[in-house]
Amino acid sequence: MPARTALSLFIASLSACAAGVVPPSRTEIGSTVIAGSGQPQSGLRVATGAHLASGQTARDRNLDLGVGVVYERLAAPPAASEARALGGTAPMEGEAPEAIESRGSYLDAAAVLERGGWHRTWIGARTEVMRQEGPDGGRAVGATFARIAWETYAPVKAAGADSSGGSFGAGFAYGAVALGLFVESGVRYAEGERPAFIAIGGMSLRMPWMGGFAFDLTPRW
Repeated sequence: MPARTALSLFIASLSACAAGVVPPSRTEIGSTVIAGSGQPQSGLRVATGAHLASGQTARDRNLDLGVGVVYERLAAPPAASEARALGGTAPMEGEAPEAIESRGSYLDAAAVLERGGWHRTWIGARTEVMRQEGPDGGRAVGATFARIAWETYAPVKAAGADSSGGSFGAGFAYGAVALGLFVESGVRYAEGERPAFIAIGGMSLRMPWMGGFAFDLTPRW
């Protein structure tokens, strides 16, 4: 999508008398596989946060730093296994939950390994801390990853304004837009469990700084 088209859509999405700025971001969605001493688990992982490389237009930048939030949804193990994992000594009463959800935050650092005119490869590390919900309350879950990612990207520098009748809006976009793939693996630590191997793979989307304002002076009567 052309940068000015995306900018026009952003301006158009603002309601009357509204203004805002969205920081440069990277959003990822992927599949998780955890292999520990018990039965392997798999699930869905979504992460989004503010990233340095998403707010830069120069193609020779070699560093990316990011911080954000992460959500994980794992298929639940058998009831007895989950009770032991959460520190219990007997199977849970009633039906086992269909999924186990975790929420937390991450810190990410990466450097460019290889680049071309429209693509680049990152190598880096990521750490995260989450809170996993369970029938007996919650527990802390942490993980450390080594990762490699590839993306196709383009710098974005755009600003514009639009008016129609009694309405007016203006906005800007600055940074990089990118679509990519990533894989990462590492060690996962959870209360009540031994360290486990974890692997994640999926897709990523970068968005630049975006901001704007709009107001509508059209009479409402």
